[in-house]
Amino acid sequence: MRFSSAIAAVMLFFCLNAAQAAICSNSPSVGTTCTFNANDYSMVLPEEITLDATCRAADAKAFVFVQNSLWNAGVVQADIDALLDAFTDQAPQGSGGIYAQTTALLGGMPDNWDYSDRLYIVVQDIHSNAAIEPVTAYFRKADLEKDYYNQPSPGSNKHEIVFLHYENLSSTARQADLAREMGGICAWGRDNDEDDWVLDSLGRANAWLMGYEDFLPDIQDFADEAYPLVGIEQGGRMALDHGATLLFALFLADAYNPTILSDWAMEAANGPQGLEDILYLWEPDIVFGDIMLNWAVWNFVNYGQFAYSLLELPSFDTRIISTLPKSVSMGIKPWTASAVRIRLSDIAFSDKLAIDVTLPELSDYRAALVWLDNGSKERGAVNVQKLELVSAQSSHFEFSEIDPAFDWLYVILSHHGEGADAAWSIDAEKISPQPDGDGEDSEVSPDGDENAPDGDGENSESVPDGDESAPDGDEAASDGDETAEDGDSEIESDTDGGPLVFGDLDCHQLNRCYTDCDSATCREGCVESGTMQAQEQWTAYIACLTGENKEKINCLDLVTRVERDDCEARNCAAPSASCKLIEEPEPTGKGGGGCSSAAANAAILSLALSFVILLLLRRSAAGH
Repeated sequence: MRFSSAIAAVMLFFCLNAAQAAICSNSPSVGTTCTFNANDYSMVLPEEITLDATCRAADAKAFVFVQNSLWNAGVVQADIDALLDAFTDQAPQGSGGIYAQTTALLGGMPDNWDYSDRLYIVVQDIHSNAAIEPVTAYFRKADLEKDYYNQPSPGSNKHEIVFLHYENLSSTARQADLAREMGGICAWGRDNDEDDWVLDSLGRANAWLMGYEDFLPDIQDFADEAYPLVGIEQGGRMALDHGATLLFALFLADAYNPTILSDWAMEAANGPQGLEDILYLWEPDIVFGDIMLNWAVWNFVNYGQFAYSLLELPSFDTRIISTLPKSVSMGIKPWTASAVRIRLSDIAFSDKLAIDVTLPELSDYRAALVWLDNGSKERGAVNVQKLELVSAQSSHFEFSEIDPAFDWLYVILSHHGEGADAAWSIDAEKISPQPDGDGEDSEVSPDGDENAPDGDGENSESVPDGDESAPDGDEAASDGDETAEDGDSEIESDTDGGPLVFGDLDCHQLNRCYTDCDSATCREGCVESGTMQAQEQWTAYIACLTGENKEKINCLDLVTRVERDDCEARNCAAPSASCKLIEEPEPTGKGGGGCSSAAANAAILSLALSFVILLLLRRSAAGH
């Protein structure tokens, strides 16, 4: 019986070898035609196909094949030459081409089959479904893997191959795809069971660090809508947000050093655990939850020592509390973060800020407070405090003696584990001192009261995992007695003045208030008819236009309309999309009216002032 089993094993060995012999030779010459196993991505899961391709170029680092049906019918020799120059000679930045920089960062090419460190590049007409995900490049793990008996996977080409889509082959976008996929191959060679999101993260960062910024739109999409860092399984495949994976790797490179990506690629443990293991050399006590929270602080704040240097980061979506009292709610998905920012300009030094944070049933979460002076008062400071919250409960905090230098307070929540989509909420209000019987001010609601951090204090460099430590020795205390209210309808005043009611105009319509109204009273009434969200959007839009933007310039102060429009497009694209004036068609014939640019800008500023005055009037009417 044992003898028969041994014979069967030997026969199987030779049959497998015969069935999976290398399709193309190890050293093909230009003009050699080979048949490759490739993928079709028209459906949810890739389908294996075969294609015939001919070698059109070769050098010491690569063989370049082109699908036969594409030669001189979508791909010409000049495309191949440009691609090979970038691959072998010089990428947009850094020392050397894609090959040299990739192997320097992520290690050499894996060599399981062809006894060569040269990469096969196969130019293909890749069929993919844009509704699922457009595919412009890929590599197949089947071409790299060995089984327990040192045998290839079924359908293996037995070469390290990157398949590239043929369109725009000489563009930097396609070169970026090549750098990304080669980076994934080299990272796989260091850890052949690594999580897909890590391979994607390392591959995309590899391309970015050598000057390919073609993936920036992916980061913009992620900034607009959070998506789980580790991806979501859909129909048997792992759907990734490539903006999230890229930005996470760039955060690590910026916050630590690009060499941390090399360490991560070589670490045997996978996913979050692998990153924790290599970060032990940088921060011995850090865990992945702290890393996720630090990353969230960088994404939402992006200022001072928490600012990216490797890219101009798009603004991340946050809920804004610009008037108090107010309640807002936000969504939180697994492996993501969300934030609220509270404007502090209306908080006097003698006032207190009270916030109630209500969490859903969550595990694996972290939270932070970030006090920000963004330089509007010519100082600039960021202080970070870890915030201790309780799952499925409300936590109450009060802050007094808030330094006037601080413009904003961010409340950031990150979730670094599995679970369902959920929502959390914040209720914020200002507590002003009330005069006592002797005519002197008395303190209100002393429970949980702590001093806010000093704007002159040292900037915090990270969010610690241990005991809560506020800058300058101050702590935010919680008594957990308050419950946040629903902020979806009207906001109740903390006095007897009654509710503050909002209208139904959107932000585009608020922007028309200055063209449709002839008086300040009309404009104030018009603004008051905006929804709560519209008024938040309007406040953020005006703030961005008048200097609270990445360039720190007042777009409305520029001389020409072209300059103003360009400034708005560069700095305020997101708030502009919500609030920009929608031009109505001018009437035909003579006499088409309208404000001049100067008048329009003056009116915008006037409306902004009117809005502030309106809020003060409403606050006074509510009993403040």
